[in-house]
Amino acid sequence: MSAISGVNPQTIDDVFYVSVVIVIYAIGYLGLRQPIIFARDPAGEAANKKYEKSAIDADMSNALLVELRQHMASAKPYLDGDLTLAELARQLKISQNYLSQVINEQTGKNFFDFVNEHRIEAAKRVLADRDRSDAKVLTIAMDAGFNSKTAFYEAFKKHVGQTPRQYRLSVVPAAD
Repeated sequence: MSAISGVNPQTIDDVFYVSVVIVIYAIGYLGLRQPIIFARDPAGEAANKKYEKSAIDADMSNALLVELRQHMASAKPYLDGDLTLAELARQLKISQNYLSQVINEQTGKNFFDFVNEHRIEAAKRVLADRDRSDAKVLTIAMDAGFNSKTAFYEAFKKHVGQTPRQYRLSVVPAAD
């Protein structure tokens, strides 16, 4: 091949590749200088933004949380395996959106984790009861509001860090 205007074709290729590399590095450098890339949005801020147009203020949210906790302790709606956000909101006579907001903002949990936490605590009480040491784990799971043994085991392990059997053995020593 002949050189165009006395320039070696290899030199043209080299200049092109170096130019591409410089452009890529420049884009990367300028991109990294954008503060939005490194802006952190903690979960709390994301939740607050989600509900920033809500009619619930902090005092109302706190009052609803107290009412929710009292209802969970007295009526034990979590024992119903078919409990939904809509049903719990109906029982409390508030909107689903308000209930969801209170659970998310005040407890840092979603509805299912909030309900499962109560179910796990109910199961733990039975598992720790010496008089019920012969109760089958599946029966305990169903009585606590779980619809399957698998869902119970997964939730229990997530919340307690051990299986129901391991928990039972750790709190109810074997008979001598």
